[in-house]
Amino acid sequence: MLARLAWSLLLVLLFGTMIAGRLTMSRWGISEAGDLEIRLPLLGLLLTWFLLWPWATRRELSEGWPTAMKLVVLHLGVLILAGMWADPQARVWRSIFDLLVVLTMVGIAIVATRWDPRQAALQFVVMLYATGIFFALVGLATASFSDRGRLAALGGGPNVFVRFMVLGLLAAIVLAVHRKRLWYLAPVPLLGYAALLSGSRGGLISALLIALVALLWYARRIRPRYVIGGALLALVGLRFLTNTDTDGRLGWIYRRYSIESLTENQYASRPELLRQALDIFNQHPIAGGGIDSFAATYAPGQSGAYAHNYFASVAADTGTVGLCVLAAALLAILVSAARNLSHATAPQAGLVFGALFILTASNFSGDYYDSRIGWVLLAVALTGLTSRHARDTAAAAHRARPAPSATGHRARRDLPPLR
Repeated sequence: MLARLAWSLLLVLLFGTMIAGRLTMSRWGISEAGDLEIRLPLLGLLLTWFLLWPWATRRELSEGWPTAMKLVVLHLGVLILAGMWADPQARVWRSIFDLLVVLTMVGIAIVATRWDPRQAALQFVVMLYATGIFFALVGLATASFSDRGRLAALGGGPNVFVRFMVLGLLAAIVLAVHRKRLWYLAPVPLLGYAALLSGSRGGLISALLIALVALLWYARRIRPRYVIGGALLALVGLRFLTNTDTDGRLGWIYRRYSIESLTENQYASRPELLRQALDIFNQHPIAGGGIDSFAATYAPGQSGAYAHNYFASVAADTGTVGLCVLAAALLAILVSAARNLSHATAPQAGLVFGALFILTASNFSGDYYDSRIGWVLLAVALTGLTSRHARDTAAAAHRARPAPSATGHRARRDLPPLR
């Protein structure tokens, strides 16, 4: 019992470190702590708790890491090595520290997940569910709108806020399927409305793309009652919002997501940022311009300067070498997911699609550290799906398949619903 509680606390600390970002205490109103980043004490607690507990004494922890995650680690390692040829004005140590924190979280996620893969995935989904609801309520209750009228919460930006809203929506669906209780969908209107108020067009486009992929993948396994229930809930929520919209927020949403608004805003300067990153790649096509090359070239000394595109940043910093490693990692992730999703639990499948959403959204906004949630979710999901227990379960299910009939074809059998 104590071991289970200790393990669960480790996951809580990992999750807290993951979502903390680089927010400082002062942005949470704790001026006495100054610019101390919230992740630093959390990271210290996480490492201490992980090192104190003898996780590696369990036999199943001796399993190797998933191939896809090995390539992810290699990709992050290449980015760290790019500090060796970085521009003198680049924020080398700051960037390397961010990547080392990501590597630490990925490693702990893999080791901790080995202890109980399915429960680890479920706990992460529950925490995403609670976090999404909490952020939405705080954002709406405090009216934390930016100067452009975009909703955020707890000191973070709108583009980060929308990721928690989408992950919360995904977690609600996963829990409704996994526990067969439609009431888990109750926060869907709240989360959807808050996501729209974030004004993050890239985040919502990424969510729609991944939702389409998930629907196509599970088209034969989705129970109609969940589709009908979700549609009715969305209609009720929309009706409620139209009746209570006293400050014109729905009109703002329409204008924010209109084509006219997008073109007037020059696509939020994303084409120009992409062109600048590719210029660096063209100048250094083999190994790139080194870590943080974008900021060093175009905005030295500015903390918020980056290309807002993960692929473009990798191309600029590590060139063709880095792009090839990243492509190999992503291909391995997709192959591993395609091979193992058939025997995944709903929480494990949800984490896979949640990670793909984060990685897709990283091509619209953010830097390397903003993709950390995607890598950690993948570590939890793929470690569970490729564990010895998961392989044994899949093999048993394969042996239980109906034998071929006299015509040489297997008897028809409906695909099982998600668990």
